[in-house]
Amino acid sequence: MRKLSVILIFSISLCACSLSDNHLISLDKKKDINHETSLESVNNLNSDSNKNDSANNSIVDNKQLDSILSGNKKSSPLYNDKKNSEKNITGQNSLSTDTSGAEYFSNSIEEALEFCEASQKYRESNEPDNALKALDQAYRIITDIPSNDNSTDQQQLDDLRFTIAKRILEIYSTRTNGTKGMADEIPLTLNTHIEKEIKRLSGREKRYFIYSYKLSGKYMPMIKKKLREADLPQELAWLPLIESGFKPKALSSARALGLWQFIPSTGYKFGLKRNLYIDERLDPEASTDAAISYLKELHKLFGDWATVLAAYNCGEGRVL
Repeated sequence: MRKLSVILIFSISLCACSLSDNHLISLDKKKDINHETSLESVNNLNSDSNKNDSANNSIVDNKQLDSILSGNKKSSPLYNDKKNSEKNITGQNSLSTDTSGAEYFSNSIEEALEFCEASQKYRESNEPDNALKALDQAYRIITDIPSNDNSTDQQQLDDLRFTIAKRILEIYSTRTNGTKGMADEIPLTLNTHIEKEIKRLSGREKRYFIYSYKLSGKYMPMIKKKLREADLPQELAWLPLIESGFKPKALSSARALGLWQFIPSTGYKFGLKRNLYIDERLDPEASTDAAISYLKELHKLFGDWATVLAAYNCGEGRVL
């Protein structure tokens, strides 16, 4: 009986071991199956992710292209990347901040200048609307540039703002006015102000007027010839009568000198030399050339000769 019980116990142990081994084998198989399934799922997920990434990259590229072509800078991912990098700059060291900020400033200025150049080409092609759009885009770019304490950067921004504003004003001025001056471009109008001046020149200043008129004969042929070559109205030849009375050495209280009454800074701007030995404001021909350049610039700025004459006398700053 004892032997039988031992045999039974041994048989039960063998069965248990067999069952345990079979269970372990099945578990291992399940693990292998699950592992293969998980690997396949991961591969599928990676494949889907790569497809999505590829699609996203394609969308970004198209958006970038569309935004660049349409000039919509703020919707451009490139613009957003710049803004994000600008925000991240504060978390970096000071050297990295200076470098990234300077690079962003430089790129923005360069981009704005490209739009200004495009605007000028549109103007030359007689496309004022496109020229204005290009200038608008240039102004948007510089307004997005963050301010800093660098005086040189600030000066560049101010100069660019002034250039953009000036060109916008030029476009609006020349839309309804020609650029070449013919005789009838300066209208002959009669009003109370003109009547007052006629009365003055034929009254108490009649002597001055006659003397100046006589002096004009010496310089008028040269002035009219230069005006004709520059396609400017011939009536402008009488401007020195009001400015200096055709006296080449006339000096005003504001230190304006010569036939065309240039102050030192304006004379220097338009190429008149001035040193201890020479002052070309006294040279009738050189000062006439400078006056023609100045009148052309004023006409580009204002577009009509009446405003040009006012600006020549008191300065464009006051007229603006």
